[in-house]
Amino acid sequence: MSLKTRTIKGISWSAMSQITRTLLILGITTALARLLNPNDFGLIAMVAVFANFFVILDDMGLPAAIIYKKRLTEGHLSSGFWLNILEGLVLTVILAGTAPFIAHLYSKPQLTTIIIVMSTTLFISSFGMLQGALLAKQLSFRLLAITEITATVLSSVIAITLAALGFGVWSLVAQSVSLSLFTAVLLFIVCKWKPKLVFEWKPLKELLAYGMPLLGYGFASYFSRNMDNLLVGKYLGSDQLGDYAMSYRFCIFPWGNVTAVISRVMFPAMSTIQEDHPRLRNAYMQTNKYIAAVTFPMMAGLIVVAPAFVRVALGPNWKGAIVLIQILAAVGLMQSITSTARFIYQTQGRTVTLLLWGTGSTVVFVASFIIGLHWNVRGVAAAYLIASAALFYPNFAIPFRMIELKFWKFMAGLSSVVLATAGMVAAITGLRMFLERWAHAGDTVVLVAGVSLGIVVYLGLIAALDRGLIRGLFDIFRELRSGPTSEEDLAAGEVIEMEPDR
Repeated sequence: MSLKTRTIKGISWSAMSQITRTLLILGITTALARLLNPNDFGLIAMVAVFANFFVILDDMGLPAAIIYKKRLTEGHLSSGFWLNILEGLVLTVILAGTAPFIAHLYSKPQLTTIIIVMSTTLFISSFGMLQGALLAKQLSFRLLAITEITATVLSSVIAITLAALGFGVWSLVAQSVSLSLFTAVLLFIVCKWKPKLVFEWKPLKELLAYGMPLLGYGFASYFSRNMDNLLVGKYLGSDQLGDYAMSYRFCIFPWGNVTAVISRVMFPAMSTIQEDHPRLRNAYMQTNKYIAAVTFPMMAGLIVVAPAFVRVALGPNWKGAIVLIQILAAVGLMQSITSTARFIYQTQGRTVTLLLWGTGSTVVFVASFIIGLHWNVRGVAAAYLIASAALFYPNFAIPFRMIELKFWKFMAGLSSVVLATAGMVAAITGLRMFLERWAHAGDTVVLVAGVSLGIVVYLGLIAALDRGLIRGLFDIFRELRSGPTSEEDLAAGEVIEMEPDR
């Protein structure tokens, strides 16, 4: 299959996996909520604060290095595998060792045993990380989707069974541990490559030179994503944090899922053409155009209908979230495309530069949050928007130099989406003003009518302004309807170009 076909099918399988697992998790959570009490979920949430930090450390950037590197030896693969195992073991011991201190911090003695058991997920997960990277490298997302969905179903069955039998919080612990176990085992089975008793420092150094800066970038991103919540909670109180967190969820979750699905396939696909800059430029621009075609109208429309949306969906107690949603939706609109720039750094092997950019942008964001605190939670949100706008150009300009892509050309490629979105916003705004001021319509009517008109106007303008985008979407549907081929089922270890060990 061509790279385009494999990429399209990879995105479709990635989307199916993401959607299916999200629906399963929502359904299972609802079922567990009826069998367990809030305290059980609260205990797991306490553990997650610390466990999520350790997850960042759990791969040292080795899977990304495997995907990036065009020629691999057994020394790269086996050495990386055993280092991941060792790292997972060390992190498990550290997290388990800190369990009594974390339990004391929360004044919850029962957390000690829970943390010790859940820490094993770090060790268990390390057995499947490289296998998952190899499958992604070959765009074998059909196998990855089947693996992830199967593991989610099996772990959910275990959790519900234990909850029904009265095991309480331990049913949630079992769900987490069994999910890691089933995922690792299934990845190990479906990937044809199996580790050998080989450990070589030289090839491992090559992988770490690429991967360790990604680990640092992960740290920077972690603080950038969480410092606003920490500062708002500490200095402005739980009420304002509640408004901010709820607004953030509605503004980041939609584009985050769209970008996550495409980005998961984007890096492996771009890595296969990392040296062919013309193809790489075209692939990057087209991918962002498709992302923008979904996220721009979604976020811009939310800005216009936010008052009606909040009153209908959340109720009168969330009036403080209206302005926050409008501000953060603008942030989400920009970040839906800025978040993909990191793949240029990664495909060009410039992970140290990516680390420097991530560190610098984190400093800017955290400083903006601190300044924004002087104007309460709206000030924090506004500062977030201003910082995002200030970093918009350099976010692209720096990596674009690596592939000889002009910023103006990139933005010109998005012009049809921007114009169609602007036309949609104008239409919804006019309708909203008419319905609220002259027709005196209720919020539900305003919301439904605004969304319906927005969809019709946006699709009509896109069809008029950019027939190429419409043709591209039809091509994608045609590719998807052709169904999977045997080539999609090739496990990565069979087809990766291997060099002999030196």
